[in-house]
Amino acid sequence: MGLEEHELREWMRRVANGGASRRQFLHTMLGFGLSGPLIADMLATYTPATAQGTREAPQAFIPTKRGGGGKLRLLS
Repeated sequence: MGLEEHELREWMRRVANGGASRRQFLHTMLGFGLSGPLIADMLATYTPATAQGTREAPQAFIPTKRGGGGKLRLLS
């Protein structure tokens, strides 16, 4: 059984809107024989599906100076 383009776009729209989980989408696409990097690239083209670095979900920590600004602690 093949997947038509409009069906694939509907799947991606559901993932982007939260109607389907990314895990479920990944599992189904792997079942059709697509590779993981290809699937990740497909999801990356749908900007609502990205979780970090967007205007809606800004990065949690932005260092004030180069190197992060804190002490580097090493275990010996």
